[in-house]
Amino acid sequence: MTFESTPCWEFLLEPASDPMILILMVASCAAILVGLVHENWDPKGALEGCAILIAISLVVSVSAYNDWSKEQEFLKLQEVYASSQK
Repeated sequence: MTFESTPCWEFLLEPASDPMILILMVASCAAILVGLVHENWDPKGALEGCAILIAISLVVSVSAYNDWSKEQEFLKLQEVYASSQK
């Protein structure tokens, strides 16, 4: 019995589908829009919303990397176990 490696994009979708992350994404888009309107479409008004999006991207990326590395360790352990059973 062997396990297949999960595609990378699935590791990114899992943390991105968290309800809190989705709320933060909507809030950051609203912050960008409100900032742009408030500052008469000056890009400086969107900085706060963009900072939130960057933070969300970092959280999702780190979470995906941690999940990926855990799976890689599991696959190595399973390979060792399978070779010891022969």
